[in-house]
Amino acid sequence: MALCTPKGKPMPPGWRSTIELSEVAMNSRPSAPTELSIMRLPEVAAVCGKSRAAIYKAIRAGEFPKQVKISARSSGWVRCEIEEWVRSRMASR
Repeated sequence: MALCTPKGKPMPPGWRSTIELSEVAMNSRPSAPTELSIMRLPEVAAVCGKSRAAIYKAIRAGEFPKQVKISARSSGWVRCEIEEWVRSRMASR
């Protein structure tokens, strides 16, 4: 099954392995963050299951991790913060 972005476009090469690695990281509970990297919006949306608009709305409401500036015109999210948010959502059910 091919993975698609929230807008239905095919994912770039190598994308699937990134998502699979994120799923493995979310299922394990390391004592400290093992990977410090930046996720861009399409990956954040794919991992958390929220749309772009829902992500920004949750940030404004203080319910989702804030993005960090990468450059003057781009931003991303810290991977371990997004993974922790997913874990907290899973724990609250």
